[in-house]
Amino acid sequence: MLRTCLLAMVVMVAGCGPAPIVRPSDPPPGPTPTPAVDRPAKVTDVPPSPTFPERPASTPETEAMWTEAATLEAEGRPFEGRRVLRRLVREAPGTPEAARARVRLAEHAIAHGAWAEAEAWVEGPAGIPAADAEPADDAWRYRGFRARALAYEGQRRWDEAARIWLGLGDSDEPAEAAEGAARALFLSGETEQATEALAPAAPGATPEAVSERLEQLVEPVLTGEVLEALYGRLPDGNPWKAWVALKVARERWQAGEMEAAEAAAVAVRAETRDPAERAEAEALLAQLAAWRQVEPRTLGVLLPLSGPHEGIGRAALEGLQLAIGADSGLKLIVRDTKGDAAEAARQAESLVLEGHVAAMLGPVGHLESAAVAEVTQRFGVPHVLLTSAHEVGVGKPWVFRTRLSPEEQAAAVARYAVTNMGVQRVGILYPEGTLGETSMAAFFEEIVRLGGEVRAVEAYGKDGQEVRKAVGRLVAATRPGRGVVDFEAVFVPDEARDVKRVLPFLASWGLLVKTSPELTGTSKRPALQMLGSSGWNDPVVIDVAQRLTENAVFVAPFFHDPDEPRGDRFARAFFTRYKRKPFAFHAEAHDAAALIARALVAPEGNQAARRAEVLAALKGVRNLEGATGLLSVLESGQVVRRPKLLTVHGDELRARLSEDEEAAMRRPVGPDGPR
Repeated sequence: MLRTCLLAMVVMVAGCGPAPIVRPSDPPPGPTPTPAVDRPAKVTDVPPSPTFPERPASTPETEAMWTEAATLEAEGRPFEGRRVLRRLVREAPGTPEAARARVRLAEHAIAHGAWAEAEAWVEGPAGIPAADAEPADDAWRYRGFRARALAYEGQRRWDEAARIWLGLGDSDEPAEAAEGAARALFLSGETEQATEALAPAAPGATPEAVSERLEQLVEPVLTGEVLEALYGRLPDGNPWKAWVALKVARERWQAGEMEAAEAAAVAVRAETRDPAERAEAEALLAQLAAWRQVEPRTLGVLLPLSGPHEGIGRAALEGLQLAIGADSGLKLIVRDTKGDAAEAARQAESLVLEGHVAAMLGPVGHLESAAVAEVTQRFGVPHVLLTSAHEVGVGKPWVFRTRLSPEEQAAAVARYAVTNMGVQRVGILYPEGTLGETSMAAFFEEIVRLGGEVRAVEAYGKDGQEVRKAVGRLVAATRPGRGVVDFEAVFVPDEARDVKRVLPFLASWGLLVKTSPELTGTSKRPALQMLGSSGWNDPVVIDVAQRLTENAVFVAPFFHDPDEPRGDRFARAFFTRYKRKPFAFHAEAHDAAALIARALVAPEGNQAARRAEVLAALKGVRNLEGATGLLSVLESGQVVRRPKLLTVHGDELRARLSEDEEAAMRRPVGPDGPR
């Protein structure tokens, strides 16, 4: 490789001794000026520092403050230690301890990426060191200049950083200084001078070893804008140009910038003389060719078909196979994620580059779905998720979520309570844990958005006494019947079995449940409307004895109502095929598959543009008749669907009717009908 030949010349020169680094003579009293050095012509000089008054001497007080700061740091209390260091700088400027404190504060700032703050601690205006910016002793003086160099590097001021590092060549840390100079020079585009600067740190090293060390020094920094800027600075023919271009190609490939990745890979192939670099560029170009190849009516499916989540994966497969029949003309390639996010991402990439799928469906779990969404967004593959996690896919225009999230369920119940039932003041009683907290927050936000009030919020644990105390706090009660009930409804986002355990505590504190829309209670003991999440959608929630769940309103993604044709057709077809009743997840997987299947019937093509056609077709779906109801996709990519609202009536769960109809149905029945 050409750069290896250049390095051989450098090492030969290095064998005769390093290029002389000129260091200033012993500094006069007071602050030491910035070192003057022999260095590459493109590193800009800074005017010498002016002469400052004589440095104040140490005092017992400044020594005590310095010791206190060091002790606090050693005890693992860095915040308190930094506070003492700042006070030392403020109260005793110019003292040796204040100079060291500045350096230490700069090092703290560097550790947290606060580059401008670090520079401010160790450098005065216009690049001239402040009177107390340079410690008198050599070790701390070196650390001060090192901090300045690193602060410049953090701000991508490579020339200024190189100047500092080169000036430290005769310090007690010549290897670190040489490596710092090499790094800064390389990143400024001066690759030949970078090699020259590094050679003294590795006397006798082979050109290959020097080259490898230089790569190690700059690779951690060569990402994003830094990499792009360096690539733009290096002229054609530079011996490092192909190496940098290969890194650009890799980064753009990972970012999903396929055209830019191809251009960089082609540049590598044209410029490199290194067989390994050429082979990697060719492999990347082959992957780009595979990405462009698309089987126009092929759908990749990712599900956990083994491992702890196999059951839910099999359920999803049943639902989607019912939606995409053998006569649909679509080809399914089903892969097992094993319930593992890394495996899911690997399988997703394989489906794109080897299966050449036009679109993707699944997986189910939150972490798996997030990992696959990163892959499909990067490759530009339309992707319909089977997770209900609200945040997965946000900000990714190629990714769609059809299942209702817990947040959407809670918001739907809140909207119904305010707009259909006239509820204005609510209480929230929720289980501890992520799901309970998420539902509580979404319900709270929607109630307030609609002009209602949340009068009380309490969380409860699994223990019965904890539940009892939480209900007591909800109504500020000290004994049954003595609470303050200033709300009309209570939202309990929990599972059916736990709901049956929690609601009796409402009765034990003397609260009255609204078992009919016409029941109002009294001013001191108002009837409370019970509201719930989809966890209530289980016959277990029915409370025939105490009727504590009677007339409750809760949400469900799917409910088989024989009077609703779409859901009834699905339920009957599912039972005919699998000889059992479907669950809500079966219906949700069915509708997700139906949505992507409709998009795949768009005009065909066998290039990457085909995926863009499928994306456009997805965004054009309006009022798709699914098992869960009508689905539409907005131009923004949001999937709009209306959740079903259910209620408990006697010994059954059924769809919620209008409030007038509910009131009529729940009136006592006389000889002539309801009265």
